[in-house]
Amino acid sequence: MEAGFSRVDITPPLGTPLTGYYKSRYADGMLDPLELNAVALSDGAKKLLLICTDLILIDEASSTEIRERIARATGVEKDGIMIHCLHQHTAPHVGKGECIPLIDYLKDTAYLDLLYRKFCDAAVMAIADLRPAKPGYGVTETPEPLSFIRRFRMKDGSTRTNPGRMNPDVVEPIGQADNSVRLIKFERDGADDIAIVSFSTHQDTISGTKYSADWGGALRRQMEEKKEGVKVAVVSGFQGDVNHVNVFRPAETAPDAPRTHYLYMGKILSDTALSLWEKTLPVPGNTLWSKVVTRFVPTNMIGLEKAAESWEIYEKSINRTLGYKLEMGEKADMGRMGTLPKAPICQTLVVSFFGIGGIGILGVGGEPFTHYARFAREKAGEKFLMTACLVNGGEAYFPTKEAYAEGGYEARTSRMSAECAPMLEEVIEEIINEYNTVQ
Repeated sequence: MEAGFSRVDITPPLGTPLTGYYKSRYADGMLDPLELNAVALSDGAKKLLLICTDLILIDEASSTEIRERIARATGVEKDGIMIHCLHQHTAPHVGKGECIPLIDYLKDTAYLDLLYRKFCDAAVMAIADLRPAKPGYGVTETPEPLSFIRRFRMKDGSTRTNPGRMNPDVVEPIGQADNSVRLIKFERDGADDIAIVSFSTHQDTISGTKYSADWGGALRRQMEEKKEGVKVAVVSGFQGDVNHVNVFRPAETAPDAPRTHYLYMGKILSDTALSLWEKTLPVPGNTLWSKVVTRFVPTNMIGLEKAAESWEIYEKSINRTLGYKLEMGEKADMGRMGTLPKAPICQTLVVSFFGIGGIGILGVGGEPFTHYARFAREKAGEKFLMTACLVNGGEAYFPTKEAYAEGGYEARTSRMSAECAPMLEEVIEEIINEYNTVQ
């Protein structure tokens, strides 16, 4: 097996809109640069490209266009290319239309053209860097929890996302966070080693109006500083129902203060990944395999009959003329319902898979709940599996079937209907079963 690496700066100009929070924000500075980190793999007959990008999301149509351009530039087949977004909330999104209605989005055509060219550059340079490599893998828990369920069952029977610290009306969290750090490494003679490190929680510790790659950027910088001769790409795992906030801990004793917690997480996660370095297991086999499955899920049409009323409320809320404040979930739901008359009948579900010898990377084009990572690993059996959100698309949250019944921010605002839950499980099982037959 051979592995290669490249890194390209993609920091946009100041004044670029930042996506998230259902309010307008524009970049006015930089905490750290935004990057593309590309990993190329080859078994002699087949090549794979994983490109991790410091953007909040790239929609399916744009991801497909980027992959097609990379395929033309490199000869790597389109289904052998994964475009993964960290999903940090201090970056713009790339899409063919508005990500959040009435909130400004990235329309700078000169920058977008340059960005697409940089994706191709990163791919070409990673392939040019291919060197013989010995792959290994490992997994371990962080010494303290850094990821926490953000959905809670409340005393009044409702479900609430981000209920606030020490809320006396919280009964219990709904679900279980994943605090495992997963490492795939490629040791190369005469060249820098390569590490792919994954962790599963929202990249949303900073907010504000300055560019940053959040804890993912802090992790790769600190790991490279601590271990000379290694290049790091970071993957955000399935994180649709988790974030970094422990609501059962008072703010004054919590380490997650804005502007500093991402550095704290980078330290813990880099130390944990490095603790695995000498303990990794050799990857069985050296054959590469890939697959991309696209399905179509009916659009979530709940609230269509209230579209006009919802749009009026949403528009006034965005323009601050409503007269009262909407909670973010309410605002998001009003925006979703208000756009339903123009919504497509179906939404696109994209699931991608890389087989690297006897281990795998599973990517979903949205924000799946952590349940789907556990489901996939159960189907994979003893095989090591890394998961990645927002791969080759960024279409919606992927709640569980139960979450749709319970309600809450993610289920209410997802553009996917509840049919996405069994369909996603079906596709994951189909891909892993096929992979198990070839490896």
